[in-house]
Order: sequence, then structure tokens, then C-alpha cells
Amino acid sequence: MKMFIEKFFSGKRLQYIYFSISLLSFLVVSIGATYAFYGMSVVGNEVASGVTLKSTDMAIIYENDQNIIFENVVPGYTDDMNFTVSNVTDEEGAFGTYKVELEIESNELSTDDFVYTLTAKSTKDGKTVPASNMNKVVSVPDDTRIPSVSTVIGEGVINAGVTHEYTLTIKLIDTNIPQDELQDKKF
Repeated sequence: MKMFIEKFFSGKRLQYIYFSISLLSFLVVSIGATYAFYGMSVVGNEVASGVTLKSTDMAIIYENDQNIIFENVVPGYTDDMNFTVSNVTDEEGAFGTYKVELEIESNELSTDDFVYTLTAKSTKDGKTVPASNMNKVVSVPDDTRIPSVSTVIGEGVINAGVTHEYTLTIKLIDTNIPQDELQDKKF
């Protein structure tokens, strides 16, 4: 490439071309660095939607005192698991996000009768907190078939001082017809 350029341009013209390429490269790098600095400096400032993003240390606590164990069950069996997610950050407006996932090691019950629901409420200082951009619980109110592999159910958003209280209910619906094909299956 260099020989091609030197063949068609000589002397001063070649110096001008090299100088122009160097100047253009410098400008591109300078503009890119300036844009990167600006992009990093707006984090934490007011954004167009009116939500103020804050960079703080988040402290989200997950608490669960029980697990669901489905062993030797019969149609109609139901089990609940209660858990909470709390944002104990002191600074108001410091919200975070989290995902609720059904982690399934093995599910041999491939039937529409093996279902779950996930209900939730959001509280702060014992009072209900309405849903908003900074407060959103994950909810699956209708009987939904339990998947055969791990699945993310949804993403929650939690503001400072708020607790999300969840109840996961798993049940094997009694269809009032023989369900013998489910015997010896594992979940």
C-alpha cells in the first residue's frame, strides 16, 4: 500500500497525505475519548423520564425459611413456600432489580396438571406500597404449568426500605380421572 501511494504521490504531496491521515486519526481518537467521558459522567444524573438514578451501595436481603418437598404426593396435593426480598438501603430512591427464577434440577411430571402460582405484596413500614417504576413485584396469578427446566419467571424492582413478600404455591391438580401415568415420576 505504501509503495502504491509513493508511486503516485511524491515529495511534499506525500507529506501532506501522511499529515492529513495523522490529523484525522487524532481527531477520531479525541472525539471518541470525549464521548466516552461524557457517557460515563451522566450516570447518576437526572434522566429524561424524570427518574433520578443514584450510585449507592445496595443492600438487598433474601429470606426463606422453608423449601417445597414434593414426595409421595397424590392428586390434589398443594405446598407453599414463603420468601421475602428486602431493600435495606438507607438512601431514599436507591432502588435495585432482581430476578425470580424457578431452579429445577429434574421434572418428570410433564403434565398440565402440575402447576404453580406466585403471589406477592409490597410493603414499607407495614403499609402497602403501590407498583411504580421503582417498585415492581413478580407475579404469576394463574395456574401455570411447571417447566421442565430452570426458568426466569420475571424481574422485580425494589426501592429503599421496601419488602416484597412472596408466596409460591405448587400443586398437582386432581382431574377426577385416573392419573396413574404420574406414579414414580420425580420432581
